[in-house]
Amino acid sequence: VEGPAPLRQREHREGEATYKIASYHSTLFDSVAIQDAGYDLIILDEAQRIKNWRTKIAQSVRRIHTRHVLVLTGTPIENNLEELYGLVQFVDPFALGPRHLFFPRYQTTDDNGRVIGYENLREIRDILASRLVRRTKKQVLPQLPKRSDKNLVVPMTQQQREMHRE
Repeated sequence: VEGPAPLRQREHREGEATYKIASYHSTLFDSVAIQDAGYDLIILDEAQRIKNWRTKIAQSVRRIHTRHVLVLTGTPIENNLEELYGLVQFVDPFALGPRHLFFPRYQTTDDNGRVIGYENLREIRDILASRLVRRTKKQVLPQLPKRSDKNLVVPMTQQQREMHRE
């Protein structure tokens, strides 16, 4: 789904395609049309885009109501437990419980409220076992095609050559 706003909105509401692909940014501008389309399934690829629940994109994606959700990411946690919480909230808002109970149970903080460690992480793993498929690179490597590298030589323009020489 792309193009000017009226075209995108019409595509969401009237298009008869089996599936539609839209950018995360479109949720900011087309949220009403997306909601009106009544999609049965939303698949978020590179779902780490919504792990920070404070961003406008994450908030607009979370406003989409659908029967089924699938999130795909190679990095569900990069910096802290809040990121995992943010992703899980989209998939199942009840799985990890409310924020005010979740974080004190699983995070250790210093006197200033700064996170200094984590605890009870096995509980989180057990809670998410029915909702999360986690595979390591080692597990999936045999299933991937062999890597192939292609080096393409692109000649520099005259201006680039001069800048490079300088």
